[in-house]
Amino acid sequence: MFKRGGKWVLGALCFAAVLGGDQTVWNTTLLALEVGKAEKAKLKACEKDICEIVLTRETTGSELSCQLQKTWAKKALEKGAGSKSIDWSLGDARCRVDLEVSQQSLVNALTLPKYKLRLHKHEVKCIVERGENVTPINLALAPKLKFKRGKAVEAALGVADVEAPALLKGAIWTVVKMEATFGIFQDDILREVNKFVAKKCAKRYPNFKP
Repeated sequence: MFKRGGKWVLGALCFAAVLGGDQTVWNTTLLALEVGKAEKAKLKACEKDICEIVLTRETTGSELSCQLQKTWAKKALEKGAGSKSIDWSLGDARCRVDLEVSQQSLVNALTLPKYKLRLHKHEVKCIVERGENVTPINLALAPKLKFKRGKAVEAALGVADVEAPALLKGAIWTVVKMEATFGIFQDDILREVNKFVAKKCAKRYPNFKP
């Protein structure tokens, strides 16, 4: 469920705040919001934990918990938003979330004929550049993924609340409604989830045995 080193989950959780999700590789040059080593290390560690569950189909009976942060460069956001015919007129962005998901639910999604993977409400805290200032944006998401025979076939981000300045809040809700009505990000999410489960985990962590 990650794209390029663990970024898909946070990108999906934050899509409404950054109006475009995670579309490109890391860009660490000329960033006002600098990408630190700790940020990439935490994403990679969470990816490894999820891959272990995906490949071994074993759990400890507890929740998987990851403290994640992702920073996007303005150019990456412009590219991602543009691919969805959305205008990105702001600067760099950064989001944080404490990801929590039941390990057993992950195994169920991959092994049962049909399963709805439901994450409880997650609080996502973002900051976005607006000129020379940085604006906070907070939102609540409760993502859902529907699986059939171990493959993700439906996805919904479940945006429940948005805290932001009026103009930004209106723009975010517009994108939220577009996603709910037309599923503008669903194909990207499903493609990355299924690629991660079917190929990337085994390629990156061949030592994990079923």
